Amino acid sequence: MSTITRTGLTTIFTPPPECSSSWTYEQEFYNSVPGGLLLQNALSVTVDAKCFPPGFGYIGRVPFPTEVYSPGACPGGYATATLSFNGDTTLGVCCQRDNPDPNSGFSYTSLFSEKNQFNTTTVLFAGCTSIYSAEYGSTVVPARDEQDLNITTVSGPLIMWGQPISIEFQQKDLTLFTTESATGTSSDAATAQPSSTASQSGRGPTDPGLPLPTTSPTSDPGSLSTGAKAGIGIAAAVCAVATLLVVGFILIRRCRMTKRLRAQAIAADDDNVNNSNQWQRKELDGSPYRGELAGSMVDTGTKDAAPARASRRVELE
Repeated sequence: MSTITRTGLTTIFTPPPECSSSWTYEQEFYNSVPGGLLLQNALSVTVDAKCFPPGFGYIGRVPFPTEVYSPGACPGGYATATLSFNGDTTLGVCCQRDNPDPNSGFSYTSLFSEKNQFNTTTVLFAGCTSIYSAEYGSTVVPARDEQDLNITTVSGPLIMWGQPISIEFQQKDLTLFTTESATGTSSDAATAQPSSTASQSGRGPTDPGLPLPTTSPTSDPGSLSTGAKAGIGIAAAVCAVATLLVVGFILIRRCRMTKRLRAQAIAADDDNVNNSNQWQRKELDGSPYRGELAGSMVDTGTKDAAPARASRRVELE
């Protein structure tokens, strides 16, 4: 069963500037991480009490026993990496802001893994991780062996593994942390939202010949003003009315066109009927008599009477 140690804070803790270079190189032999690690508090002899809040005692990568500052707030130079909620209590994990690479901040990492290549015991590792890039060249740091330190020179890329700081607070506790620190205000430390990639900046091991860029934390975008919201609402209403007018115009025009085409079709049918009557085949008129070639007929006035021959038939000579 995990043991939880709770320590209350009444002010925001701010570490001194030199703590940003408090890193120790740990060889791959001790962690099974290719290339090794740049680690905070690699050994008990490397713990610098002035770089952490009172009572902090994490060493290496195994956060045991669990230490929580309650009520607490993220130290100056730290930002909230994760947030969770338990009733009216907010739980957070704080990670460093500073890193030599402004595009690679610190993020909270937790995983189950074997301690090293010679020990098959699986334990929970937790820390604030980032990358010390190769483009920043070499740096001089302490390097650990079994229980001692030696100064060595290392270069990236190397994984940086910082110590996470856990906090708890309730809404009523926020009034305790009103003192502005050199790196931020209490609102930044106690209520900061979690960062998906730890876009908080940070400083790694210090190389005297290597200038480290500094970045300022970006402010969260504010909400829209009342005027902007009203303008958006009016614009949406105007667009809706305009859309209805356009649709209505199209429907009316289509109805008129349909009526016009129907009238034209009816007129065309009437013209076809008239033309067919005009060009009907007519029969020849009847006659009371039919003339024969080389002869003539005399109308006797009687329809049924046989025609009389007008002259005598003359034979051809």
